[in-house]
This record gives sequence, structure tokens and C-alpha cells, in this order.
Amino acid sequence: MRRALGAGLVTACLMGAVACSGDGPDAVPSPTASSASPTGTATASSSPTAVAPTLPPEAAERTAAGAEAFVRFWFEQLEYAYATGDTRQLSALSDPECRSCAELIRRVNQTYGEGRLVRGFSVDVVSSAAPPPNDFGSEVSFQLEEAGYETVEVDGSVVETVAPTEPRSAVFFAKWGSGSWLAFDIAKMDP
Repeated sequence: MRRALGAGLVTACLMGAVACSGDGPDAVPSPTASSASPTGTATASSSPTAVAPTLPPEAAERTAAGAEAFVRFWFEQLEYAYATGDTRQLSALSDPECRSCAELIRRVNQTYGEGRLVRGFSVDVVSSAAPPPNDFGSEVSFQLEEAGYETVEVDGSVVETVAPTEPRSAVFFAKWGSGSWLAFDIAKMDP
């Protein structure tokens, strides 16, 4: 039996295990944690069945429901990035000042850059709620669960096994501009 290591990827960011979170929409702009550029195309060892998610029409609306749909879509893109190593769309959906986004993208790029891949990574936004958007955008409160997953070498040997997480409460700051949403920050909600 393999030993489970660490918290889930997103949960680790939300719980402060890594420097992932800025201070929301009032944060002073600072450099991102890393470049958000992709490492390249997926390798033959990455998931051959992964299909890039398509933006649902509701996620393009400047409404509370649109912000919630965008949050779900953003996490679908994170799943796709982990399945394929392709972070281009996730980067395009993330504001350059989003440190939590940059850290998650950096982790995908690092994993695939080291010749590894991830099996079984998935996140589920089990609930969400957003008030009507303000001038900045929207603060979407949500609960997130992560399935257990493995980081593996291309030969299939397991490098790390991560156990599933319990639902965690967090807030996703979605910024509205130029007719679309961008991820601005993802932060743990205080109890």
C-alpha cells in the first residue's frame, strides 16, 4: 500500500501550505510567483482522452450565476492542465497578478517539465454562491473537494500519492474586464 503524502494541490494553496494567495481585489500588484507560460504540448504519456473544456455561455455573463459558472469552468481547466500538461488556457483565464493561479500553473509546468504526469487529479466545486457583481467583479464563495491522485514517472512508477480531501470553504475573486471573467485570487475563508 502506498503512503498518502500531503494535502490536495488546491487545498494546500488554500490552507497556506504554499505561497498561493494574494489579498483579494484590494491587493497591491506584485510580480507573479512564476511565469504562467505552458511547458509545451502534452507528451505521449499524458492523458490521451482529455478533452479541453468549453466555456459555458453562462460563464460569459456579468452576473452572479455567470461568476459561479466561471469558477467551475476555471477548475475544469485546472483538471485539464493536470491531465495534459497544457496550461495555456488556464493562464489565459488568470490575471497576471493572481499569485494562487501562478502557483498552481507553476506546479503543472514543473511536474510535466520534470517528465512526470498526474493520474486521477480532479476537483469538484460542490457548492458556490455569489452576490451580484460589483465594479471590480465578484467574490464567489465555494466548497471544493479534491479526489486523490498520483504523480508518476513516464515509466508508470509512482512518485507521490495524495489522498482525497474533505470539502474546504474558500473564496474565488473573479475580475470582470473586456467582456470576460479572469481569476484574480483564490483564498481560504476564515472559519
